[in-house]
Amino acid sequence: MLFLDMLIAIFIQLTMIFGTFGATVIVLAAAGFGTLFTYWFVNWLVESFFGMGGTLPVDYIERRKGGGGKRVRQLEAMDIPRLQQVIDSHPEDVPAARVLCEKLRTSGQNSQYADALRHILKVDEEMDLQERATKHHQLADLYLGPLGCPELGCRALEEFVENYDETNEGRMMRKRLERIRESKSGAG
Repeated sequence: MLFLDMLIAIFIQLTMIFGTFGATVIVLAAAGFGTLFTYWFVNWLVESFFGMGGTLPVDYIERRKGGGGKRVRQLEAMDIPRLQQVIDSHPEDVPAARVLCEKLRTSGQNSQYADALRHILKVDEEMDLQERATKHHQLADLYLGPLGCPELGCRALEEFVENYDETNEGRMMRKRLERIRESKSGAG
């Protein structure tokens, strides 16, 4: 109770010095700084004692996507052959597959990139619908474009439509598939 009395006395003193508005601003500023300090302190404890690294929300998102921040950074430091070895020995390793996929995309290795996309679509069960649709579009773009296999491009779109036809993404994919088929029949 003594602590509460002290806080009230401090607020009365601040009110006498700065007026009601000034005292309120000072108290709110102190509360804000206290909140920031608490957030920093909790993050420091988590980093120090649980070895998660980074702030809590970022680590939660990275773990949700299939790996902690530290592990993803280690995978990003590996070269393509080493990542391929990791995936060969642990095919279900989603973080390694994602990193390999991105490295293949940026290096322009389209055939291997298509294989990596197919692998991710197969093993990543937590992938949300929007991301899954994007990966199918990327796969179709590869086959329709640089790889020159329109049948496989259509098949990539068909696979998505078969499973998600009733969704918005499925309807959009079906329209794209119909446009591709129309252009093939018009050209042929």
